[in-house]
Amino acid sequence: MVDFRSALASRLKPEAISAQGNAGVTINETLVVAMGQITGWADFETAAAPALSLLGVDGLGNYKTVQTGEDCVTYRTAPDRILIRHSEPEVLTKALAAVDRSIGTALELSHSRCCISLCGPSVEDLLSRVATLDFQIDAFPVGNFAQTDIHHVAVLIHRIASDHFDLLVPYTWAVSTFDFLSDNALCGGLHPGEKTQ
Repeated sequence: MVDFRSALASRLKPEAISAQGNAGVTINETLVVAMGQITGWADFETAAAPALSLLGVDGLGNYKTVQTGEDCVTYRTAPDRILIRHSEPEVLTKALAAVDRSIGTALELSHSRCCISLCGPSVEDLLSRVATLDFQIDAFPVGNFAQTDIHHVAVLIHRIASDHFDLLVPYTWAVSTFDFLSDNALCGGLHPGEKTQ
């Protein structure tokens, strides 16, 4: 497997991260170790079942709550599609190979996405300024995810903790999305703990 090359290496300088922290949000990158997608048609559940079983995931899941297995997270992104993040490439490769190719397909997508992590007390406020969703904890609890767009770029947003979100962004749009988030974090006039009206 080809080694992953960060799209954000030029943006992740200590002084930039410090400035982001002053705005109540720290923006960083989390390595996407392994990612894949299972897609099907006539009987998607049957096509996906062997792979999900190998991953320790029970069923297809729903369209807003992640499912976790052994070192993996799955996102049901469409009626016939599941996106998988895994910490062990070999295990994911084996699971993807278990998909019944007569009724489904599997793709390795590890190099197609970048994961931008947003942490801090003002993270909900930042996301509310850049995406049209309610990010308050009662509307978007830990373990939920949503597909939306930020500055015309399709993203998947996953709430990891009360003050931590991961954004899966297409690799080719990672730098522009990172810059847009950074600019909004710094220009929002927010300080740690401060809420927008």
